[in-house]
Amino acid sequence: MVVKVRTVGNSTTLTVPVGIKVSSDEYQVSNEGDKIVFAPVEKHTNIFETAEWQDYDYQKDVAEDPALQPVKPVGRELQD
Repeated sequence: MVVKVRTVGNSTTLTVPVGIKVSSDEYQVSNEGDKIVFAPVEKHTNIFETAEWQDYDYQKDVAEDPALQPVKPVGRELQD
């Protein structure tokens, strides 16, 4: 399959033919020897925008975690 390079303003563009499956709207472009390689940019999910995080109750989690509960002093320990 052959594509032509076109100039649009100060940029050079390549048109992607319909026969090539496009899986992303952003691509990382690199030169490998005499070849130009296009790889889709991996999109990462912001965990703070997920429904699981929006419903997370931090105070409840702290109250139920035995490692975070107050400890009774043993021996001659002083409390302020």
